[in-house]
Amino acid sequence: MIEPVDNRWNGTANQKYRVIEPNKFQQLVFVLLDGATCPKHYVITVIASLIGYIHSQLNHADWSGCDQIASSSVLISSIRSSLVYLRDQADYVSFYLFAPSRLETLIKESFCYLRKQNEMSLAEAMQKYAEQGSSDCEAGGSVTKPNLFKTWTAPFKREKLPKILAGVAAVWSVMVSEDVSSTGKFFKPHCIQVLCVLRLLGSDSDLSGVSKQLAQVLTGQGKSLVLALIATILALTGHEIQLVCYNEYLVKRDAKDFADLYELFGVKDAIQYGTFDNMANAIIAPEVDGKRKSLRSFVMDLVLEEPDGKRPNKPKAKVQDNSVLLMDEVDVFFTEDYYGSVYCPTTYSYILGLEEIQAEIWYAVNNLGEHDVQRVTSRIETFMSSSPRFGNRTLFSMLFLSKRGAYDLLVNTDNGYVRKSYTNKSLFAEHLNLMISNAIQVATKPSQFKDYKLNHEGAITRKIDEKWETGVINDYLSTFNYFRLKKDYFIRRVSTGDNYGYLYLGCGSISYAMLPKAFPLILGVTGTLTSLNQYEKATIERLYNITKSSIMPTFFGCSNNRFNPTEDFTLHSKRPLWLGKIFSQAYAAVTAKRAVLIFFFNGNLLEEFRAQYCGQLDRLQVLTENTPATQQEHLINEAGIAKTVTLATRGMGRGVDYKSSVAVEKSGGVHVIQTFFSLDVREETQIRGRTARKDNRGSYELIVYDVHLKAARLVEATGRPVSYAQLDAARASKALNENRNIEESIRKNTEEHAATMEFLQSFFK
Repeated sequence: MIEPVDNRWNGTANQKYRVIEPNKFQQLVFVLLDGATCPKHYVITVIASLIGYIHSQLNHADWSGCDQIASSSVLISSIRSSLVYLRDQADYVSFYLFAPSRLETLIKESFCYLRKQNEMSLAEAMQKYAEQGSSDCEAGGSVTKPNLFKTWTAPFKREKLPKILAGVAAVWSVMVSEDVSSTGKFFKPHCIQVLCVLRLLGSDSDLSGVSKQLAQVLTGQGKSLVLALIATILALTGHEIQLVCYNEYLVKRDAKDFADLYELFGVKDAIQYGTFDNMANAIIAPEVDGKRKSLRSFVMDLVLEEPDGKRPNKPKAKVQDNSVLLMDEVDVFFTEDYYGSVYCPTTYSYILGLEEIQAEIWYAVNNLGEHDVQRVTSRIETFMSSSPRFGNRTLFSMLFLSKRGAYDLLVNTDNGYVRKSYTNKSLFAEHLNLMISNAIQVATKPSQFKDYKLNHEGAITRKIDEKWETGVINDYLSTFNYFRLKKDYFIRRVSTGDNYGYLYLGCGSISYAMLPKAFPLILGVTGTLTSLNQYEKATIERLYNITKSSIMPTFFGCSNNRFNPTEDFTLHSKRPLWLGKIFSQAYAAVTAKRAVLIFFFNGNLLEEFRAQYCGQLDRLQVLTENTPATQQEHLINEAGIAKTVTLATRGMGRGVDYKSSVAVEKSGGVHVIQTFFSLDVREETQIRGRTARKDNRGSYELIVYDVHLKAARLVEATGRPVSYAQLDAARASKALNENRNIEESIRKNTEEHAATMEFLQSFFK
């Protein structure tokens, strides 16, 4: 019914527990025998102590009745308001341990209160916005009755739209202020957020409609709320919203945070959150007779289903005239990883009997040492035709060796994606050859496949960037790496994925760059819009006709985030000195009762540091893309507690809202250490933005190893000192050269994208 909480009180009289089954636990409390003790509940003990003070105060003989009632009322209100903040002090397990942190001023010093006091006025916001410099290319004009965004008139945008926004914002304010409303205070969108919404929706324009536009909203200053308010307004006026972000964690977080708001307004079905990959999948999954059917299903049906001569009706496209694309962290999309790359949809299906064939291939290649493709092929053909060990020969032969008609598949060749005609027999012959080639490759060159491993359930996983993923099929390499790692007692399928026995088919290539072009309206926000280089800006205008941009100032007029390239940059030529400097700086920060975030380029470097220094840091936690979702939120919240050091990979340095406790703020805020030099300045900006968020305090420094700089070709192997300014100039030049090469990639990707979409259309009348 309970489990111990992992903190510094483990194994002591102050051990803290989490109740797993509250109902059973409550029943147990009533039947405890005399002398039995109940594990302490921190929040209950704090509230009980506060109630005790109220009781004492009400019975104090020297106070007047009015004073006693007034002061007791304040304390009662404080109990309710304190609940939302008590969790910030996870290490305190009793009122007396919490008291030194000045409980009497906890509410007054809460971040929400302080931020509200320090926020700039509306007049200051307008002045700062004008100083930032925004661009557009509009003239005057007006149209008639507004409905969809294309018909919105200037009077509608200036008179009715602000009222709609005010109503939506008021509802959100009431919903999120439930825990503090008794104090008479409410969380409200900041005037900068309101300004951003109105700007993106064209309230300052005399032209009809809404123009495509991007806006910069600094890190930690409410991009998610800006997009949620826009999404709600557009959905209420009849639009279908696709809200996308590169990061799955951020997508799920924001979808959860605003689900109740969308539900209350009845627009939940009109607003879809997803990653860029989700957007690509939606494009190749048109609506047919009221249901979505993907290109993957059409392709697999060609192979597995008997043809009936019928074709489905013309599909309904995913993107309509009322479709709007809202992009979070939009600058990430305009990098080589996305708009210069492709998404390649694939499909696979378990085929009865194929698991026996693949196991036989591995036995021949690995156990018998047969590495000639033709000889292995001959052995497998004999196995399929006459071996008594092939238990599913009859069912397998009916599907793959029958004389069904021919069909076309889209295949990748040296000349790009082309249509190729197959029968089931010729398709299997081609794939059998591929399976054998893959098996030989895995058996003879296992060192090439360090990015494969088995997870805790025994499913084969592959490392993509820094995350271990199941269900990532790379031809049949996953199959034979499973056999290599498992060695024996093979299990075809576990709950987290298929290991072998499947037929794998490619379905074409989708260009990320082409996806936004289908949407009649694109609105995007990011914290680093001003970091786009000249090539990226030109590409955005040329490809997507986005000619407007808005630069929103910080909520508080200025940022507490400071970086001095001379004092806060350290370069080491020896690995022990590099790691030692990282540790010494982190140790100095935790000694000062601060919290520390250390970002590493990859998990291997993180683990090297952790293994060497974990014994010298009391509160050390690890946060990576592979951390289970159920633990991520807990570790993120714990990262801001005093004397906590959090080791994180670079993927956790963008969009994650690390909160700091009151005690940490008093000691100087969170200290961020970046241990590598980002090739993209926007990544560095985002990592730096994990501290001193909003008007918090904090510091940042960069500690790098010159071997990594040489590997990235940012410096020459001369051994001469290098400054931050030199590295910054080198990466800017490198990025510009790489961007020039992206144009050719986009041209090739566009051709393959068109071939894929044409292939999809071939399934319809």
